[in-house]
Amino acid sequence: MTEGPAIRLDAATALSRGGRALQEDAVLGAAVGATGAIALADGCGGHARGDLASNIAADVALRALARAEGSPAERLREAAEAANLAVYARAQGDPELEGMSTTLLVVSVEAGGLHWVSVGDSPLWLMREGRLERLNATHSLARQLDLLVEMGEMSAAEAAGHPARACLTSALGGETIEEIDCPDAPVPLWPGDVILAASDGLLTLDEAAIESLLGGTKGEVAATALAERLLAAVDAEGVEGQDNASVAVLRVEEAPAEPARTGRLGAAGTGALVAGLRRRAIAALAAAIGAGSSSDGSRAAR
Repeated sequence: MTEGPAIRLDAATALSRGGRALQEDAVLGAAVGATGAIALADGCGGHARGDLASNIAADVALRALARAEGSPAERLREAAEAANLAVYARAQGDPELEGMSTTLLVVSVEAGGLHWVSVGDSPLWLMREGRLERLNATHSLARQLDLLVEMGEMSAAEAAGHPARACLTSALGGETIEEIDCPDAPVPLWPGDVILAASDGLLTLDEAAIESLLGGTKGEVAATALAERLLAAVDAEGVEGQDNASVAVLRVEEAPAEPARTGRLGAAGTGALVAGLRRRAIAALAAAIGAGSSSDGSRAAR
């Protein structure tokens, strides 16, 4: 990965219940300096206790990520597997929880790079220089339907209105995870970038609208304001029975210049320093998550 300028993160999360009786989305996370982690889960509606499944998944995934060792991708995969096992185990022996499932999107930023693991259809975007780019795969029948459109086997209108379009092809809650999106290589980040993770309830807005709402964000608009702006736009659509919508925004800023330091560390010393800094950052994230900071002060509940 090409090394870019030193960065720091401004993070916020927000949720809206929309027109639903229950809030089945869960989002947790925190950022400390240039290190951040977000877990967003969307409990599967129409199934048993989607709200419980999403909260278990988000909580277990972030705690597992903080404990895991290895490369960022290895730690993220371990976090997803731990979350899946926790959701599956919770449902065993309880008929009321049979079929409990959820999507999961975990985003990690470290060493100036963006990593993620994704199961289901919760979208992840990167906004850079005014353009919005979808990063993660969609594990739903929508992908197959769109492929049929490309092949000329179905019209775009038929695909868009297909009753099974939203059916997931992968989710947490089974003995195994059918599909996981977790690239080994990070996406390098630069000041001015905005990372947006969301549940599919945000897709009441099209990508052009989301891009417009995030536009002009090079340092002018705080992450909290961006998160609230997105959900206010969803609410303004006035869709009857609007799905739960949740977002996590990570805004990338240029870190202030540090005072010049004297002396040098050898290779072993440098490695130990970096490892120590990473451990402290992850410990701080875990402490913040445990304190519930991301689900209270930084959340806009609707």
